[in-house]
Amino acid sequence: MPPTRLAAETNKQPYPPEVIKNFMKGCQYKGKKEDCTCTIKAIQTKYTFAEFKKIDEDARVNRTAPKDIQAIYQSCRQKKK
Repeated sequence: MPPTRLAAETNKQPYPPEVIKNFMKGCQYKGKKEDCTCTIKAIQTKYTFAEFKKIDEDARVNRTAPKDIQAIYQSCRQKKK
């Protein structure tokens, strides 16, 4: 079983409110609120906060979201159609 799946099974705590607020602000710069809300909820289910912090740091350095996060966002956008 991949480590992120195991982490997701034990990830019962939501991320800190300030982190969610910052994610939503950045996401809504180009996306819709409902898509961003769906995305952060899915991310919280899949990644521990420590994993998310690493993903966020990498995204800031690379100036783009990792493909896995982009796929989650696209999945959320498709759910409405």
